[in-house]
Amino acid sequence: MVFIDLNAADGADGTEPPRHPRARRHLLNKERDRPNDPPAYVFITNFCYHHHLASDKMATFIMPFGFHIPDFMKSETSTLFERYKEEEKHADALAVVQVMEKYTHTLTTFDGSLPSELPGMKVERRPIIGKPYHYDPNDPDVKAAVGVGLEPFTGIVTTALAVPQEMAFLFAVQREDGHNFTLWQKASERQMLEWEPFKDTYFGVVRKVGNSNADPYELFVFFVENHRHTPREKLLEWVATWPDAEELRQISDEDLLLKWAERVVNVQVNRVRASQPNLA
Repeated sequence: MVFIDLNAADGADGTEPPRHPRARRHLLNKERDRPNDPPAYVFITNFCYHHHLASDKMATFIMPFGFHIPDFMKSETSTLFERYKEEEKHADALAVVQVMEKYTHTLTTFDGSLPSELPGMKVERRPIIGKPYHYDPNDPDVKAAVGVGLEPFTGIVTTALAVPQEMAFLFAVQREDGHNFTLWQKASERQMLEWEPFKDTYFGVVRKVGNSNADPYELFVFFVENHRHTPREKLLEWVATWPDAEELRQISDEDLLLKWAERVVNVQVNRVRASQPNLA
């Protein structure tokens, strides 16, 4: 791993420093001109706070680059399946990036709670990963997305994400009998405004969230995590009518899960934005 900090004073107006694309082009050129050099994870950064002590709008950046590593931070057109495999392969290097991104994060409250949870504030319900959640089919603000019947139940929230386009939370709940269910909960405007600056920790655990809101990859990871323990037989049942069902029978359990989740997301993304859920 190679770490380079530019120590540049640009970016005080809050815009992305022009050195970012130049640094990437320089590395690409070096990679082309030095084909026999060993592979390396390269992290170019610019934390320029000390150059702008009177400003809070400076733009910092972190640019990871796979020098002679073709599947690390190179492709912009990979499928959801390919991206997941790449991130799994380079998990250690990506963990370094995530730590860097959180390096300058400061809490707005001393105990790390949300501002809305301070004494005197009205606390609005939201799913918290690792905590119980009670589903009541008569609650107009909660709708069943996958696997839930008409009976109320209580389970543990296992994963969650926000869908600002629909003003809703999408999350998974595991019942005591091991069954997993997917729910939608209507979110208030205040909750969405609070989620935006605290999206990495809003659901009770530290989890990196992309810049886009509930992008296809986030939904893909959501379905993979929520169905990690789904039996192979059940997955094969779900894909039985697909044109490539016989081919899918020949792949590993993990690849089968990833292929199923990828196909589901390709359909789900359009449904999320078009008509699901109807929480009005």
